Amino acid sequence: MRSPNLEKEETEIIETLLMREKMRLCPLYWRILAFLTDGLLVAFLLSDLLRACDFLHSLYWLANPIYHGVFVAMGFIILYGVYEIFFVCLCKMSLAKLVFRIKIIDIYLADCPSRAILLKRLGLKIVVFLCPFLWFVVFKNPYHRAWHEEKSKSLLVLF
Repeated sequence: MRSPNLEKEETEIIETLLMREKMRLCPLYWRILAFLTDGLLVAFLLSDLLRACDFLHSLYWLANPIYHGVFVAMGFIILYGVYEIFFVCLCKMSLAKLVFRIKIIDIYLADCPSRAILLKRLGLKIVVFLCPFLWFVVFKNPYHRAWHEEKSKSLLVLF
């Protein structure tokens, strides 16, 4: 559990950052739309990849619906990670964040975090994807920062 002093300090830093840099905090519904857009893009990519791989039908263990579901879910998670890594290395944000004009900033630097921090954020985001109950952290804090954003000290703002 985080100490109240640390939460208060981060809240003050975020408030001064938003005032000083004249940034707008990203609304929760834009974050949800960006997340769903990224998920849909990855789902369409996975659908095309699975359709292109005709040899998968010859694997007898994929005839079981449970194994097939696990295979598709793991394929989605791996493809989502590759998708995010590609766009993080290319333009430091995902394609949906670029479309919705959402920027990831470090709360201490007031600039885009380094690629190492962005990759840490991605790893934590995949953990949150596997444990969806961690999304409820978004509703308890005033800045709607998800668990992976709190741990990587980042914030989503509009540009």
